[in-house]
Amino acid sequence: MRQHISDKLLASGAVVMAAVCLGGCFFGNSKGKNYQEHVDNIDEHVDELTGGEKVKLVDQQGDRYIYECKDRDVTFTVMISENTASLDGSFVHGTGSYYYIDTYYDSAVHYYWQEEFEKTAEGKGFDFVNFGDCTDSKGEESYNFSGETLFIYVDKDCTDEQIENVNQMLREVRDICIKETEFHKKDTDFDYAIVLYWYDPETNITKRTEYVWIDADTTDKELDIRTFGEDPMADESRIQPPAAAVFSTVGDGHIFVYGTAREVQWEY
Repeated sequence: MRQHISDKLLASGAVVMAAVCLGGCFFGNSKGKNYQEHVDNIDEHVDELTGGEKVKLVDQQGDRYIYECKDRDVTFTVMISENTASLDGSFVHGTGSYYYIDTYYDSAVHYYWQEEFEKTAEGKGFDFVNFGDCTDSKGEESYNFSGETLFIYVDKDCTDEQIENVNQMLREVRDICIKETEFHKKDTDFDYAIVLYWYDPETNITKRTEYVWIDADTTDKELDIRTFGEDPMADESRIQPPAAAVFSTVGDGHIFVYGTAREVQWEY
């Protein structure tokens, strides 16, 4: 009888220990309902992020989910990160509330179009063209350095033909945005930012227009730089446009178009 009771006690103890262990493992690994909801809904989030582009999950490293696009060479990462209780963002303790971090999808897509983005400036007769080389500190190609902003400096006395060449470039940038829509089932925020400066060689004053964003729906009329309104928040500047030596390595574009009255070109 004692042996039988002992066996029962040992068996019961084993069950309790197993339950404690499993429970400890469960509570040790579980991050709460909010976290699990983010895990369960990550595909839905990615679908919204990419506008329905066809993607596949190729790797998971903890809270990092790495995706590849099926129809082109684009890779991006989505992370599930926890909010902290601190005001300055330093980690004090977790709040149990999680959110998604979209890592580089937009940059990766702009990098995909970088070569075509740069080609929009070819054959237009611009006096100076500079695009960043999209390489990191090790000299390796990286979509983190892809371009999405085009800085254009135009002399006020440029000819209609010169201005039309600028307009044509912007239309070709818009056409890239149209081609991008072919990869999506839904609208996305893919666009390029245009920063235009009018320069007066006689007064040496530069005036910046309002920022213009080009997307697939931008019309030809909206891409005539003569219609760009001046930015009321931008001060007049007597400083010449930046020299090539101080351009960042990011693959943004810098275009300079000199007018007929210019006697001395800027030196770089």
